[in-house]
Amino acid sequence: MRERSAIGRVILVAAPLAWMCTACAGCAAAAEDWRAAARTWTRGADDYRGFDRDGDGRLEYVQRLRDGYADRLWFAARRDGRDWMASVRRPAADPQEEPLLVLLLDGVSYERIAALKAAGRFALFQPPAPVVSVFPTLTDVAYDHFFQTGPTPGYEAGYFDRSANRLSDAAGVYLHGANERWVRCADHRLAFIEDAFMYLMPRRVFHAELRRARRRVETLLAAGRRSLVIYLLSTDALGHMLAPQEIERELTKLDDWIERLMYDCRGRLEVVMLADHGNTTVPPRRFKLRELLRDAGLRVVSRLERSGDVAVPLFGLLDVARVHTFDAATRDRVLELLEPRAEVALLACRDGDAICVRAAGQTAMVESRGGRYRCVGQGDPLQLATVAVRMRAAGSMDAEGFASADAWLEATAEHPWPAGPPRLFEGMRTLSDEQPDVAVSLAEGWFVGSGFLSSFVNMRGTHGGLGRGASETFVMTTSRRYDPPLTLEQVAELIARDFGWRGDGECQKSEVRSQKRKRVRCRAGRLTSVVVSGGTGILPVPGCTRTGETPVPPKCSGSFPQPRGALLSPRPGVRREEAMRCRACGYWMSVSATRTTPPSERCWLRTSMSRSTASCTCMRRWQRFRGGHTPWSW
Repeated sequence: MRERSAIGRVILVAAPLAWMCTACAGCAAAAEDWRAAARTWTRGADDYRGFDRDGDGRLEYVQRLRDGYADRLWFAARRDGRDWMASVRRPAADPQEEPLLVLLLDGVSYERIAALKAAGRFALFQPPAPVVSVFPTLTDVAYDHFFQTGPTPGYEAGYFDRSANRLSDAAGVYLHGANERWVRCADHRLAFIEDAFMYLMPRRVFHAELRRARRRVETLLAAGRRSLVIYLLSTDALGHMLAPQEIERELTKLDDWIERLMYDCRGRLEVVMLADHGNTTVPPRRFKLRELLRDAGLRVVSRLERSGDVAVPLFGLLDVARVHTFDAATRDRVLELLEPRAEVALLACRDGDAICVRAAGQTAMVESRGGRYRCVGQGDPLQLATVAVRMRAAGSMDAEGFASADAWLEATAEHPWPAGPPRLFEGMRTLSDEQPDVAVSLAEGWFVGSGFLSSFVNMRGTHGGLGRGASETFVMTTSRRYDPPLTLEQVAELIARDFGWRGDGECQKSEVRSQKRKRVRCRAGRLTSVVVSGGTGILPVPGCTRTGETPVPPKCSGSFPQPRGALLSPRPGVRREEAMRCRACGYWMSVSATRTTPPSERCWLRTSMSRSTASCTCMRRWQRFRGGHTPWSW
């Protein structure tokens, strides 16, 4: 019932509001589609394609393609009263001199992008390089590792908090973004009320998100930003809900989106595109893990109090499961129960300072020493025997069987369990505070998760496990070609080196610069500054994505700055202490004791306020206002 309640709260809150938001977006005029090339021709070894943007029969934009890469662009221009074509050569001599867009996708595999690139799509990019994600192959763990904002509290919003000895409030954690520390480094994320709804209408939400992301990019570039991070969550719904051919068809719209953006920027833009993990392509069935444990006599509980108690967090629909046990004896019972199951591909459990791995009736231990890893034992559950022989012959493995994480990655990039030893050890030990006693990587065609949520969707693929399908994703840029294989950490280092981008979590280290200012953390997890002198008011700290890019003035002037649709300034006669903000969505509101004040134009929740009550229609929090009381929402 706890699982049903948590997921149900997300669905009941998100679905109606997401339907209204998406429906309104669908009623609005769709973003202009990128027209196909009006003319193509070949000259020598080069291909050319020309675009007629306004339909007047004249080419305003021409690309030269050399080996599938657009290395030269021409744009229609006018000089001295005459028409001519301005030329831009690519790649740029110094990419650090150009604005940078880091485009983060969710759940897009290397196989999908490579197929589109081979078919002539994404011509503005160099060829993609395969990237092996972390274990488990989940968004929060992966991007926390990429931005160096981890470790995550849990693998996902529903996790077991061992310090509190209880399952987390999955819905509350999810709705407040408490497990998404890395999101503070992004300039755009899909509204949380649409997260669940996107699995019901993946195409529609994807198209709406592209339109919103476009507006966000235009706003930030117009404001002079030199680098920005856009996270497209809805691509994950495409991977879960659509067949491979349908996914590729939708991703062509992303290619058109980038083409139009590059045209509008007249070629003066660098784009880095990557994803957090891949996706399997076999429609999965639900593995009823909790029911299996109960039938075996184990007690599935939310708190571990005696031998035989197990806690099994279930939230997303994934091919990885976690089991937390009261003691070692209970853990061994779980292992014996799950190991022979056809639905289970691999089991990993913490055993002292090592990780015990079981698969196909074989057992081995993964150990770490000085940043090097080895897999030892009488069995070979990870199928590394021949790999170890090659690594010893190449000199990348020492006499004791230890090798660096990079050596394991290079030797096993095309293995069914790529970089298995280091990924298992780090995933079970360092990347998250959850650290389950048993991690279960399911066989292809199976998933675990909320039975309530799975009754709404018919999935075509999933992720989370150690297998290559979910582990292999990609990176590609408009200027640099990278040599595979790579990890997410290496990708961040390469972007910093080649584009001057910092993805090390500096975005969350805002400083409070004015006097008599108290630093607190809002319920959404953002750092915020509360002015305690010269009247009471709240102003955002730079970098808080819930409050836009509004700087903190050196002194509270009694009115809030109002960049384009970002904040709502109080009307004349509204006292400063009557300004407040929603605890759920983080947007600003102004409450008058005598009249209703309209909502901020940026707040997609359409804030509704009356004389004595202020609230957001997200329904997460109702805030009471009486007389001169200041209803601070922290």
